[in-house]
Amino acid sequence: MLTKKIIDLRTGIEEVLEWTAEDEAQRQAIIAQESTPQKLIAREIQRIEATMTTRRFREAALGTDGGWFAARDAEIAALRVQM
Repeated sequence: MLTKKIIDLRTGIEEVLEWTAEDEAQRQAIIAQESTPQKLIAREIQRIEATMTTRRFREAALGTDGGWFAARDAEIAALRVQM
């Protein structure tokens, strides 16, 4: 059995977590499920979309972004093809 001491920084409360080898195997299985190529691509698309702020929209509409917005849009389109 593994134990880990955790302190909640907001409240200062200490807690000891205990888990077994089965718990760890389940955790690893969940991580493996979340690491499928499709999910990794979806995360990358979300990361790129998060950079597309209102300021970037405004610059693209005014034509002052130097093609930045179109380049991000092309990256997303290429990633969607891979899905």
